[in-house]
Amino acid sequence: MKFTDVLENLTPAVFMFLLVFISSAHGKEQNIDSYWGGGLIVTDGQFNDWVDVPVTFFKDEKVSVGVANDSAHLYILFRFTDRQWARLIRMGGLSVWVDNQAKKKKDFGLKFSGGPKFDSAQMAPRKSTPESQRLRDDRRGEIPENQLLVIDKARLVEKIIPMDGSEGPQISCGMTQDFYTFEFKIPLKKSELNCYGAGVAAGDKISIGLIWGDMEQFKGRRAEGGGPVSGGIGDGPMGGGPPPGGMPGGGPGGGRMQMPEKQEIWLKTKLSVSSAAQTAPNP
Repeated sequence: MKFTDVLENLTPAVFMFLLVFISSAHGKEQNIDSYWGGGLIVTDGQFNDWVDVPVTFFKDEKVSVGVANDSAHLYILFRFTDRQWARLIRMGGLSVWVDNQAKKKKDFGLKFSGGPKFDSAQMAPRKSTPESQRLRDDRRGEIPENQLLVIDKARLVEKIIPMDGSEGPQISCGMTQDFYTFEFKIPLKKSELNCYGAGVAAGDKISIGLIWGDMEQFKGRRAEGGGPVSGGIGDGPMGGGPPPGGMPGGGPGGGRMQMPEKQEIWLKTKLSVSSAAQTAPNP
């Protein structure tokens, strides 16, 4: 059996244990290595291409991040098992910022809203679901799915672009064995009009910011009839811990729900150079 087959058949609990054993990052900022992709990583929302790339597990957020690059592209892997994170990314988006000064500047970035679709069993409303919950479920179709926004402040650009890489950046996502996997492919160089890149090169030191769970845009949303949306994101204050079951909220009985806390982590890395470039004699 191939090593990739073994990994794909691991239970989420065992896989997470292995990730913690390999690398555990405490806090909101972490130095990690960018590994040479060598054109071997395919942006398909699958983990198979990353089995030889060490990933960093952020214990508090329970997400795994991998970074690789070749001479032309930066590759970012973002992976987790938390269904709540998947819902929040579908609603509020996952932002990826690349700072070529290795700080925390947000001058160039992407925001992806969408993700792997839940199966019908997960999405189907229960017979006992209250009417306000059904209304919230019905409005899910109004939320844009699989949308990629590019922000390039140097070029005064903020626009929705295709996800297939035809204008530079590419995003793909998938779900396997309860793992949600998001892959980003970002050109290193800035290109011509309608083709966007990070403005960096192999060997540069950069910072990468990942932000999700920012639900301020949904704050104050109410169901028809004037009451807060039951079982969803209401207009209560931010903060507080999740109740049993992992969903953000207040007390029992379908009362006012709390906003989930925005998650933000930053990585510092030095982009890798090929082995050929490392061993080439100086001119």
